[in-house]
Parts: sequence; C-alpha cells; structure tokens
Amino acid sequence: MPGGGSFVGDILIEKFLPEGGSKLQVRVVGTILQGTATTADGVIQSISNEAFSAPATLVSGTSQNSAVQIICPILFLDIGPIELDVLGLVIDISEITINVTAIQGGGLLGSLLCALANLLVNGLPIGNLLAQLNLLLNTILAILTL
Repeated sequence: MPGGGSFVGDILIEKFLPEGGSKLQVRVVGTILQGTATTADGVIQSISNEAFSAPATLVSGTSQNSAVQIICPILFLDIGPIELDVLGLVIDISEITINVTAIQGGGLLGSLLCALANLLVNGLPIGNLLAQLNLLLNTILAILTL
C-alpha cells in the first residue's frame, strides 16, 4: 500500500507489464476480488471489485537469471502402515508417500504431463483428450522413425 500498511484478501492477476530497465522489474495489473486493507495508521477498509496496479520484482529460488518453472501435481498417494500376516510370516510396511509432479518446460515428458493435467482440470471431455493424445503420440512416432 502507498505509505505502508497491509492487505489481506483475494486478487486476480490479469497481466504483468515490463517496468524499468531490468527484466525482473514488472508492474502487476489486476482486480482486487475482496479483501481488507489496513493503513500504516491502523485504519481498516474493506475493498472489493477494484482495479489495482503495483510494482513487483520477479524472483527465483535458484538464480536471478533462471526462468520461473511451473510445477504440475500429477499424483499424491499417502498409504498408511500395512501389517501382513501370511501363514505365520509377518511383514510390516511403513507409511508410503508418493508425490509425482511434472515440470512444464523441464523436458518433453514434464511438458506433456503438465498439458494433460491442465486439460483434465479445465474439464475437457475424455474423448477429446484421448483423440489429442493419440494425435500427439502419432506425431512423436513419426518424428522418431525419420
């Protein structure tokens, strides 16, 4: 907030615009869906459906020159401990957690799985998805046989 303060709420970011001479400096443009703003003086105000614009700096966890990667959750499976007793042979299996994620732009498989995950989230009918997947696989096979 100008002059200090804080905001708690939901925003919809519509676009990032370049700002300044650095590739990491941007202007965030969007809409405040709903929230509460508190000024530096402690004045509280409810805000909803209001356009906003603010400067921002893009950061990355590895280095300032690397691109931000999109991570798509594919599968999260949490299985509790299992105890098997098979004819007097007791097998104890500890808790198993499997977390599979794909990185968009991290390679062919990661990009493919992110694209598929996004199609499923957006409600694409399974028939259309299978037709697109079949077309993609045929294209890959055609490239590999050249």
